[in-house]
Amino acid sequence: MNDDLHDKYEALTSPEAFHETLSRVTSTLKDLIEREPSAVRRHELSLALDDARALSRCFPHPGRTFAEEILQRAAFLVDQHMKDANFSVNDFADGLGFSRANLYRYMRMATRQTPAEFVRRARVRRAAYLLRHTPARVSEIADMVGFNNLKYFNKHFKKVFGASPTAYRKKTR
Repeated sequence: MNDDLHDKYEALTSPEAFHETLSRVTSTLKDLIEREPSAVRRHELSLALDDARALSRCFPHPGRTFAEEILQRAAFLVDQHMKDANFSVNDFADGLGFSRANLYRYMRMATRQTPAEFVRRARVRRAAYLLRHTPARVSEIADMVGFNNLKYFNKHFKKVFGASPTAYRKKTR
């Protein structure tokens, strides 16, 4: 009997069970949002949905390696601070629970990029998405993704995509 109870406890507290439950909660919240007539209530439900998604990123997913988990958390953290031009490597390291030196070593090993390059590339990729899908001006998009200096933004965009933001927009639309 004790072994049976222990097995049930293990099954309920496993990462698989956690993510399965969280998946059901997420699905239920999506359904509720679609059916809710009140805009205020839909907004509250969407905030709960955002919290559930954030929670799923905080716990290891079954079948993922430690490196995949860290990179997932890193991408999420950068996404959360996309508009913040003052988001520093120190903030990045703190958010992931690394020292600045360990973050540098880890990112170089896992991505062959420095932490600053990782953040910059994520910002440039988001800018490319916005250029393809929004009518916003290049200067507005640069600001949306955390670049204060348009010339600096253009330089790094061209480095990644081989074309200026304006030329990229013309080519991809």
